[in-house]
Amino acid sequence: MRMNLSVWTLLVAFAVFSRPALGDDKSAATSTAPAKQQPGAPQETTPFEKSVRLEFKLQGYPNDPVFFVLCGASEYSLRYGITKPDTEFSVRIDGALKPVNASGRFLLTFKSELHLAKPNDGNEAQYSASGSALIEPGKPKRLATLGDGTLTVTATLED
Repeated sequence: MRMNLSVWTLLVAFAVFSRPALGDDKSAATSTAPAKQQPGAPQETTPFEKSVRLEFKLQGYPNDPVFFVLCGASEYSLRYGITKPDTEFSVRIDGALKPVNASGRFLLTFKSELHLAKPNDGNEAQYSASGSALIEPGKPKRLATLGDGTLTVTATLED
């Protein structure tokens, strides 16, 4: 019995003390799996081969306002506002653009907000929409209805 206890003690001691020290480079396990990104950490962005011009149009409002932004990696953001004595108008569009394989299409995600006010009349309205769509360069895509207007986007490849 004493012999079995001694052998057991030697095996445990060997297992505990024969491992490399914590933090030793040799103790790190090698893995071919990609590292998982921590929630809230900044995402890595890979630049596109060409910049993409995103042209947003708000049809149904005076002068059908048009806004554009160039996107060369992933995220985009637009803000526009105008204040006149009788009118306040502001638009905000945020989102991301990702290529879809080699098809030439893109996955567009967006969040849009529209604020309208006529202080003299006491009228004020806010509209918002968010979503995603597959878009093809050169083809307009209706994204959402904001109040009396329709938000559309057209993507164009730039050099």
